[in-house]
Amino acid sequence: MPIRPRTAAPRWRLSSAPGGGGMIRHAFARRMFARRECAGPIRAGFASGRVRAVPLLLALVLLLGAPGAGAHAQPPAPNPPPKAAVVEPWPSTARCRSGEVLARDYNRCLYEAISVSEKVMEAALANAFAVIEARSDLLPSQRNRWRVLLDEAQIRFSMYRNFDCQSVAPFEGPRGIGNFEQRALCLIANNERRAEDLRRRYGEVPPPSAPAPALVMENIGTRPATWLTAVAPPLD
Repeated sequence: MPIRPRTAAPRWRLSSAPGGGGMIRHAFARRMFARRECAGPIRAGFASGRVRAVPLLLALVLLLGAPGAGAHAQPPAPNPPPKAAVVEPWPSTARCRSGEVLARDYNRCLYEAISVSEKVMEAALANAFAVIEARSDLLPSQRNRWRVLLDEAQIRFSMYRNFDCQSVAPFEGPRGIGNFEQRALCLIANNERRAEDLRRRYGEVPPPSAPAPALVMENIGTRPATWLTAVAPPLD
C-alpha cells in the first residue's frame, strides 16, 4: 500500500503563538471539554488559540471552592443546648449533709433520721385515731369502721413505701444500684410526707367538752305510799 504524502502540518507541532503547545491546545483541551454543555465558547477559544489552559482551570477550581457555590455546602452547625442542672430525685435532709462528714458518720446520721421520721409518722397516726374517737356525732360502729379502714390504709402505704424505697430508689442515684443512700433518703421523705398529710387531714384532737350540770333534786316532802309486799304486823 503506497504511503500518502503528508499535506498538512502535524497536529501537535509547536506553535509560534504565545503560550504555545499544540498538544495541550488541541488534543488535551478538546478531550476535556468535548462533552460539556458549557464548553462551546471554551472550545472556540481553544481552537483560535486565545485562551490559556492553566488560567481557565485555576478559575474553575476557585469557582467550585468558593463558599456557598457548591451544591454540597453545609449549613453552620447550631450551638449546643446548655446542659440542664442535675436534679436529685431524693434531696438530702437538713440534718445529714453528704460530703461534710465521714461516710461512717453520714450513714449513722441517715439511720437516726429514719428512726425520727418513723416516730413522727406514728405520732401523727395516733393523733388521727384520737380525732376519730372524739367524733361524738358518729355512732360507735361508725368510728370503729373508720379506725379499721385508716389502719388498713396505713399498712398498704407502708408496703408501697418499703418496696419503692428498697427496690427502686437505689437505681435513681448517680452510682446505680450501689447507691443505698437513696434508700434512706426515700424512707425519710415518705415518712415526713405521710406525717404532714395526716396532720393536715385530721388536725388536732378537740378539747373535751364540759360535762353537763347535774340536776339538783329538791325535797318534795313525804307522801303516802302503798306497800306492794305483805309484811307482818308490828308486835306490841
